[in-house]
Amino acid sequence: MPFGAVEMDRSGKVLSYNKTQEHISGYTVPAGGNLFEVSRSPSKDELKARIMRAMDEGPVDLDFAWIGGSSHREVRLRILSSARGGFWMFVEADSAV
Repeated sequence: MPFGAVEMDRSGKVLSYNKTQEHISGYTVPAGGNLFEVSRSPSKDELKARIMRAMDEGPVDLDFAWIGGSSHREVRLRILSSARGGFWMFVEADSAV
């Protein structure tokens, strides 16, 4: 896949992810780990709050640019509700990653 994919429960606990996400973010989040606890992004709390607000309002369908990962570079995020009650985060970075 040309983009990272992470499925999380409502709290941010990782249910599944792909190798591209490891490359984009610069670190591994094991299944069961919490993405928002291990993320090095200085704005991770703001990202979590934005996702939680969207989940409270109904099905999640967000698409926006974000500064993230260990390189603190801009990535494109697409966040969608998952069938398991959490959400999917799809991460796209430029080819220089």
